[in-house]
Amino acid sequence: MPTLSCVPVPNIVAEEMLQNISRALCFPAEATPEQNQSLTRQLVYTTLSFEPRDGLEIQLSTMVYGHCGMIFDSMKDVYSGLTPMEKLRIKRNIVDMDQKLLALLREYRAERERPLAKAHEIPAPEAEDETEVEAQAPEPEAAPGPEAEEPMHPSTRAANHPHRAAATYRSGRPDKSANRRPMPGHQRNPGGHPPG
Repeated sequence: MPTLSCVPVPNIVAEEMLQNISRALCFPAEATPEQNQSLTRQLVYTTLSFEPRDGLEIQLSTMVYGHCGMIFDSMKDVYSGLTPMEKLRIKRNIVDMDQKLLALLREYRAERERPLAKAHEIPAPEAEDETEVEAQAPEPEAAPGPEAEEPMHPSTRAANHPHRAAATYRSGRPDKSANRRPMPGHQRNPGGHPPG
């Protein structure tokens, strides 16, 4: 009977499981390194074709691959010049392994009907990256306070005022008279003549 829910495994765990299983199935003593690599690729691609979601489905899919390998290896022995009695014994073993292989496929199909366990889903990589970016984001710098205004040179102060700028341009010096305030009861005579 299938279990109630399917808990997906992270990719790193699935890779480690396939590595351990490949050491048992893909590295026979008489094989060359090239053959070992070829058998490992066959195991990985065959397992991925089942689209396993959790550890149980990975194990079932790799067992299907292993049983197929044993069946084909036994078939090779049948056609390698054995005696009739030896061939009959091997053929019986092949039939028995065929039945077990079909049982594994039925079990795998039943396990595929399990719903995903929502509470144990692995978070998406994009969500993790956004969290890390927010955690690493620098804090906003505080706005600089009002700085003390430096005293302005008289010529610069005069240049900021149109009348003083005109006086500065004519004489080459700041117009000090522009900064003077008239005494009470006295007014400036712009023409330079005494009041009549």
